[in-house]
This record gives sequence, structure tokens and C-alpha cells, in this order.
Amino acid sequence: MPISMQQHRPHPDTLDASRSLAASLAPGRHELSSSRLEQAYGDAPLTPSARTRIAAELDHVGLVILSDPCNEPLVVVKRPAQPPRSGAPVSASHLARRTKVAADGAADEAVRSGVPVALPPMTDAERNIVRAHLRWRVDLVTRSEGEGPERHLVVIPI
Repeated sequence: MPISMQQHRPHPDTLDASRSLAASLAPGRHELSSSRLEQAYGDAPLTPSARTRIAAELDHVGLVILSDPCNEPLVVVKRPAQPPRSGAPVSASHLARRTKVAADGAADEAVRSGVPVALPPMTDAERNIVRAHLRWRVDLVTRSEGEGPERHLVVIPI
């Protein structure tokens, strides 16, 4: 489940480090060790408050935070670059929340009806967010189907 970091206002001195770290990651799921964070930010050792600040700044630059910032390693998802859309920019956390809402709706529908429900095609990162969000549900399982840009998840009631 993505962690919300909205209360934190990024500091200009470390925001560049956050942008550089985010730029160095390929799209997908990553586990960032303390040593990698210390190297990127120059803080050693990292205190829980420093890890929380770093996680908030990584969220601000577009990474989705999947783990508690104080746990080792810090688990993040970088979404693939998308073409610019009209309207206001949407943060990665907002997109993750939107993905989770769609997953909850499909899960509830599958359990209520007893019939598998297919979600729309998603990127690998979005499928990872859905799996992480639904993994605690004991009344269903998820399965990926399709190939390439048509790859999607199916929520199957047990």
C-alpha cells in the first residue's frame, strides 16, 4: 500500500538529490538500502526522521512509496514515463490511490458476484501496486493475463 507523504514540504538542498536518485532508477519496483540513501543524500547514519523526509521527497518527485520509510529497505515504484496530459499534473501518490480505488471496486464486485473481474490494462508498476494492495484479502486472488500493452489483472474470488 503506498504511503502518503503529503505533509512534508521538500527542502531545496535535498530535492536535487531526490530528483537525481529518481532519474537513476528504471521504471519498476526498487528496494533502496540505507547505504544507497546515505550515498545519495550524504546523511550517515540515517535517522528515522531523515528516512521519512527522504521518502517524502521521493514521493514529491514522482516515486510511489510502498514501505514504511523507517523500515529497511525503502521500497519504491517508479512509473514509466507517460506523455504529457492536459490539465493539472497528478502526483504518483494520487495515481496510486486511483489505482487502489479501482482495485477495491473490482475486488468487491468479484466477491459480491462470485465471478472473476478483469481490471483495465495496466503497467507493471500499476499491477504491482494492485497486488500489494490486495495481498491481504483472504477472499480473493489476482492473476495477470494478456501480453504487452494489453496485460491486465483479473481479480478472482475464492
